[in-house]
Amino acid sequence: MPQIPGRLITYCTNIHHGDGWEETFSSLRQFIPVVKAAVSPDRAFPIGLRLSHRAAQELTGSEIERMHSWLQEHDCFVPTLNGFPFSSFHGQRVKDQVYLPDWRSPERVAYTNRLADLLAGWLPEGMTGSISTVPIGFKDRIGEDDLPLVRQQLIASLTHLRQLRDRHGREIVLALEPEPGCLLETTEEACRFFEALALPAELSDFLGLCYDCCHQAVEFEDPADSLARLAEAGIRIAKVQVSSALRIFEPTRMQ
Repeated sequence: MPQIPGRLITYCTNIHHGDGWEETFSSLRQFIPVVKAAVSPDRAFPIGLRLSHRAAQELTGSEIERMHSWLQEHDCFVPTLNGFPFSSFHGQRVKDQVYLPDWRSPERVAYTNRLADLLAGWLPEGMTGSISTVPIGFKDRIGEDDLPLVRQQLIASLTHLRQLRDRHGREIVLALEPEPGCLLETTEEACRFFEALALPAELSDFLGLCYDCCHQAVEFEDPADSLARLAEAGIRIAKVQVSSALRIFEPTRMQ
């Protein structure tokens, strides 16, 4: 049994190129042992793994076992998956297409459920996992009339997560990640959405937020106030992303 720290700070692999599984696995083998040796030589190393739809589909049978063996060999584990970008988002401009398929689509449900199945096989016993995902979709693409369909799709995925827990003892939380330009971008919008969603009690524990500090800073939100409001609304923080951004000293030069 690996020695797992109580508070996890994962190495997020979404910084590396990799749409298919072989390219993704190649980057893991190249970078993870080096980083682990530098920051966590004596403890199990947590990986925040980004898997595209293509990579998740290619991960079957022997490849799943190969990944499991590699994690054991290198004293690593996977507590969380990045299920936000469905396909490639490196080497190209990131536009509103990155949010598709959004939570109106059964494709988003199938992708998320596949990620949950994979994570359930890698998650250490007794640990709660998470999957970060699109904050419903791009704001200009989704209207009030779409919300019943969004609710239906979310319930389908949350039901799958509940079944994984009941059948296999693996608890995984779906974490909507508020982001500028999306249906959920501010704390107020997140609180209103969760209230309107009115999930069945047996599913509510399986949905939370991925709190990205950079995204909320772009919204000029105070973290203490934001987190207090989420706690008051009973919204679970399933994952926190401490990302960074450049400070622009001469914004006119960016025009």
